[in-house]
Amino acid sequence: MPDITYDHRYVFDEIGYNLKPLDLQAAMGLEQMKKLPEMDAARRENFKKLSAIFEPYSQYFHLPRATKNADPCWFGYLMTVKPNAPSQH
Repeated sequence: MPDITYDHRYVFDEIGYNLKPLDLQAAMGLEQMKKLPEMDAARRENFKKLSAIFEPYSQYFHLPRATKNADPCWFGYLMTVKPNAPSQH
């Protein structure tokens, strides 16, 4: 009808889905959430193993420790070298 004006945002000339990137990200995030308990357990186990390995060298490193009332799921194992550590130049 020539005398009717259409809002171009509501004229669809192709069949398909109207997905925004956030929709896809949310779908992927929901799938990843299913893996969370397994990933949490693996990170905690890795932290325990690394702590056992580096504890004998604690005089040379500041090893990561959880703060009071915290229960972190360790993503990484940050170590800071103490000033008295032997160095190789």
